[in-house]
Amino acid sequence: MGFRRLVRKRITDVTIEAPVDGANVHTTIDVEMQEILDYELNKRIIELHAAEGWAAFMEVKTGKIRAISNLRREGDHCVEDHNHLFEDLADPGSTFKTVSYMVMLDDGKIRPDTVINTGNFENDPHEWMHHGKAIRDDHPVGKTTADELIVQSSNIGIAKAVVGAYGNDPQRYLDKIEEIGFLNDRALTDSDRAEIKSVGYLKHLDFRREFPNALAARHRQTSSKTWSKVSLAQISYGYENQIPGIYMLQFYNAIANDGKLIRPYIVDYVEKDGDVLYRQKTTVINKKICSKSTLKAVRHALEGVVDHGTAAGRPRSHPKGPLEAVKTDRVKIAGKTGTAQRRNLQGGYTGAGHNVSFVGYFPADEPEYCGIVVINSYGSGIANAGGGFMAGPVFRHFAERVFALHCHRTLKDIVADSTDVAPHVKREADLAEVVPGVVPNVKGMGARDALLMLESAGFHSVNIHGTGTVVAQTQSAGTITLTLK
Repeated sequence: MGFRRLVRKRITDVTIEAPVDGANVHTTIDVEMQEILDYELNKRIIELHAAEGWAAFMEVKTGKIRAISNLRREGDHCVEDHNHLFEDLADPGSTFKTVSYMVMLDDGKIRPDTVINTGNFENDPHEWMHHGKAIRDDHPVGKTTADELIVQSSNIGIAKAVVGAYGNDPQRYLDKIEEIGFLNDRALTDSDRAEIKSVGYLKHLDFRREFPNALAARHRQTSSKTWSKVSLAQISYGYENQIPGIYMLQFYNAIANDGKLIRPYIVDYVEKDGDVLYRQKTTVINKKICSKSTLKAVRHALEGVVDHGTAAGRPRSHPKGPLEAVKTDRVKIAGKTGTAQRRNLQGGYTGAGHNVSFVGYFPADEPEYCGIVVINSYGSGIANAGGGFMAGPVFRHFAERVFALHCHRTLKDIVADSTDVAPHVKREADLAEVVPGVVPNVKGMGARDALLMLESAGFHSVNIHGTGTVVAQTQSAGTITLTLK
């Protein structure tokens, strides 16, 4: 590294640091999947008029991050932002309820069919006052099973269950969370555990090898001066613990990975002059986060969330009209919605909006990819923010498109009469046909080629429905809508 200096009318090269023959770093990013995620996240942020959003998807078995996106809205478009997934400390909200459910199941405190009375009924809306703190549900849940508390995302139900199980020994609840290991980025040593007990988080992170500004998850301790009578209940449904999104992703990935908790990573290998200097291996944090029976119950609940719970949306026949969320007929998805108030600069929750999220995996029966989508809804103007209908569509559309392109399928997964159809050859993009300002004909193209043609012609507002090839294209108010089959 150096510069050129003019001395007595002569140019002199000044070397500050001698050049170094560097190595090539190969990442785990899949270019096609990255393009899909960037497009879907960008589109949703603009549609919602939200402040920002971030998302990542990883391979379930290996921990390889295949796509990661961090976007901030500026007017009518988005720009890349700092790495929220690793660098933001935030309350996870309802995605943490799955942790509470797993702990209670594995500790024998409840069963999936244990009945909890939330007191919040359709004709008798109710909030639970706990040591002066009002805990509310945003829709009636009534008297229901522990499994359904996750499906319907009941704050009251989960809080009542956790307080009932651990009210006399909250440290046991926290220790059980620590045993899962998801608040760490490596298997813990005795000194690591002592550090967590002392300060509530790890000071030295494996994540920082690849993400220098990564922050550790901060785990509230009963010995802390800030622990209060309502802390146990608050933590149970996603508050008072500050957790970067990447930790929630690796926890749900463990659920998809038959209980094996592994660390996400993005550096695949480093090579120089054709020789591999370093190759990343899958790092196991915990070989078994819970029993098989607990894992089966948790996965059943997460499938219910998408099938008929907070991520199901509304069908077209609904009196209030259809509402898109995560549920789709194209690929079976499992996961959990989350909605958490954001903290303002004063440390309170007034006027800062919400982080809405969905974290899950697909295909639900034989998971290949796990992902998280978080959107900062500030500025959206939506009063009743929700992760299912706000962040969920990003996950859904990503899953549909990636499933069609990458996931392994057998003949039994294919519609019976589809084998009788002659193979269809996709049209490819030809930029020589592009005329600026004129909408090109993209029928017969795949999504990637169609987007390339449209954007080259100056059309950047595009909605895509379905997967496969373009069978129809329409234009309304400057937006191009493509239908793929």
